[in-house]
Amino acid sequence: MLKSWGISTADAQGIAATLMDWTDADDLKRRPDSAEKLDYDHLGYSDRPFNRKFSSLNEVDLVARADEIQAARPDWRSFFTLRGTGPLTAGNSPLVFDTATVSTDKFLRISVPKSAAATDVTFTVEATSDLSNSANWSSAGLVTEQDTSTRLIVRDSQPISSGGPRFMRVKVVRQ
Repeated sequence: MLKSWGISTADAQGIAATLMDWTDADDLKRRPDSAEKLDYDHLGYSDRPFNRKFSSLNEVDLVARADEIQAARPDWRSFFTLRGTGPLTAGNSPLVFDTATVSTDKFLRISVPKSAAATDVTFTVEATSDLSNSANWSSAGLVTEQDTSTRLIVRDSQPISSGGPRFMRVKVVRQ
């Protein structure tokens, strides 16, 4: 996600490492470009990191390099959640993202469980390469592999090897 906001791969990995170090239970520096107690001491923050789960999204502002997230995406809070409690938490999602191989190409694929009893609900899978413009989301060209009363499986039409990021989402609407 950080890379899609224009943050370089190296910086995105470093920022992710600082977020992980904030929540791990020790002060051991196991990841390059991370930020543990000695790093925060050097920056003048002897009380950091907290070495526990985040108590709020505002606490992320205390993490080293949080300013880079804010600069890249001022509305970053709408993309994050804590402890699997928000709508964007992949860990709690029943959606399955994987890849499908067709010929020699690999494609991003999403599998969505459905309830056969929910006959008044429609599912629309969309994809984009650009998260900066919501108008770019489209279902055009996506390949529906399965659409039954209990499961929807859709794969992207652009191979992963075509380069550049790709994103898929599911819109669920009750009629």
